[in-house]
Amino acid sequence: MRIKTYINQLLEQSTKITFEDPQSSFELAKDAHAHSLSANLEIEKGRALFQMAYACRMLSRNSEGLNYAFKALEIMNRAENVQGIYKAKNIIGIIYFYYGSLTDALENFMGAMDLAAETDDINLKTSLLNNIGEVYREVGAFNKAKNYYEQALALSLEKNLELNASAIYLNIGEVLYQEGDFEQSNIFLEKGYNIVLKHNRLLEQAEAETKIGRAYVAQKKYDVAREKFLSALGKLHSTRNLYYMVDLLMEMADLDLALGISPIRNLNEALEKSKSAGLEKKIIKIYESISKYYEEKGDFRLALEYYKNFHIKQSELEASNLSMRLEILSVEFNFYKEKSENMKFKKLSEKLERDIEVANKTLETMKAQNQSLLKESLYDELTNIYNRRGLEVSYRDFVNLKKQVIGTLFIIDIDRFKGYNDTWGHVKGDECLIKITEELKKIASQGIVARFGGEEFVVITKTSKIDEALNFAESLRTSIEKLGILAEKNSNKVVTISIGGYLGKMNKDNLTAFIEKADKQLYIAKENGRNCMSVREEEK
Repeated sequence: MRIKTYINQLLEQSTKITFEDPQSSFELAKDAHAHSLSANLEIEKGRALFQMAYACRMLSRNSEGLNYAFKALEIMNRAENVQGIYKAKNIIGIIYFYYGSLTDALENFMGAMDLAAETDDINLKTSLLNNIGEVYREVGAFNKAKNYYEQALALSLEKNLELNASAIYLNIGEVLYQEGDFEQSNIFLEKGYNIVLKHNRLLEQAEAETKIGRAYVAQKKYDVAREKFLSALGKLHSTRNLYYMVDLLMEMADLDLALGISPIRNLNEALEKSKSAGLEKKIIKIYESISKYYEEKGDFRLALEYYKNFHIKQSELEASNLSMRLEILSVEFNFYKEKSENMKFKKLSEKLERDIEVANKTLETMKAQNQSLLKESLYDELTNIYNRRGLEVSYRDFVNLKKQVIGTLFIIDIDRFKGYNDTWGHVKGDECLIKITEELKKIASQGIVARFGGEEFVVITKTSKIDEALNFAESLRTSIEKLGILAEKNSNKVVTISIGGYLGKMNKDNLTAFIEKADKQLYIAKENGRNCMSVREEEK
C-alpha cells in the first residue's frame, strides 16, 4: 500500500505543475510509471501513462504523447475503468485536434461523451464539452460550437468551477466576434475577464484584454481599445508569454491601420518574437499582413518580397503538417500492429502507403516551388546574378559568418548608360547589361558578382593587397572596353565602366559601410573623366 500511496503522490504533484513546468511534470509521471511497473499496478500504470501524454501535449511532443495515450487507453479498457477510458479518449482527441485531424479528434471526444453519464468528474465533463465546441468552431460550425460551449458553461456555473467558466466565456466571445456580433462578444469577454481578475490570473487577463480591445476596434471605439491593449501589454511583459504577446502586437497593428498610422513597427516586433518562439502559423500571417500593407501603399517591390516570404513559409508549414500526419499514422500503425488487430492494421497500412505517396509528391512540388521562389528573391531576373538581397546573403557566407576576412568591394557603373538606352533602346540596353554581366562573372569567378541596381554592379573578392586590387580593377575595366559594344551610332566610341573600390577587413555586419566607402571612390573615378578606377585601402 505504501508504494501505491507514493505513486499517487507523484501523480498528484505531476498534475499540479503540468501548466507551469510540463517537463518536470513529465519526469514525475515517468517516475510513477516506473514504480507502477515494478509493483505490477495496472491502473496506476495507466494513470501515469495518461499524465505522461498530457505533459507531452504541453511540450508539443504530440506523437510521443499519442503513443502514451493509446497505451493508457488499452490498460483502462482492459480494466474497464470508465474514468480512465474517458480521460484517455479526451487527451487523444486533444492531440488529434492539434495535429489538425479534426475528424479523429471529434470521434474520440464523442466516444468519451458516451461515457460521461457514468462518471461524476464534472471538471472533465466541462473540459470535454468545451473541446467539442473548439472542433466545431475550428470548422466554422458556430451554432454547434455555441451549443456545446453553453452546455459546458451551465455545468461550470452550477458546480462553481469559475476558471472553467471564464475560459468558456472567452470562447463564446470569440465565436460571436467571428460572427460579427461585436457588442455581444464584448459582453461574454468581459464576463470571462471579470472572473480572471478576481483570481489574479495575469496571463488570462491579458488574453481577455486583447480580445476585448479587438472587439472595440471593430466598433471603432479606438481610445477604449488602446487602453485595453496597453493594459494587456504591461501584463504580458511581466509574464513573458510570447504567444499572446504576438497576438497583441498584431491587434495593435490593426488599430494603427484603423487610425491611419503605419503598422510596420508592431508587425516587425511581432515577426521577431514569432521567429524566436517558432510560431510558424503566426509568422505566415504577419508576412501576409506586411505584404498587403505595402501593396496598398504602392510599394510593390517590398510587397512582393514579403509575399514570397509568406509563400515560402506557408509551403514549409504544409510540408511540416504532412510530416506530422505521417508521424501520427506511424504511431497508430505501430500500436495496432503490436495488438495484431488485423483489419485495423490492414487499413492503416494502406492509409500509410497512400499518404506517404501523396506526401512525397507534395514535398517534391514544394521543394521545386521553394527553390524557384528562393532564386527569385535572391537573383536579378535579367542578369541571373545576385540582386541586393542576394548580395547581403552571399556576403555573410563570403566572410564566413562571425569570422572576418581581408577583401575588396568594387562598385562598377556603366558610363553614360542612359545615353546608350536613348540611342539603342531598352532591348539593346538589356543585351548590353547581360554581356557585361557575363564578362564580370568570368573575371570574378572566385568572388561575388551582384547587380546593385540599374547599371550598377558590385564585385567582391578576397583581394588583400592594394596593388592586387588595383590590377584586378584594371582587368575589369579593360575587359569591358575590349568587348567593343558600340556606345553611339556613327561613332567608334565603345561602352566603358568606372570603378570605385575599397579594401579592408570584412565581417558579417559591415557590408553597408564597405558599399558607402567604395561609392565615394566611384564618385572620384567619375570626376576623373570616367573609364577609370579609384581604389582606396583601409587605414591601418
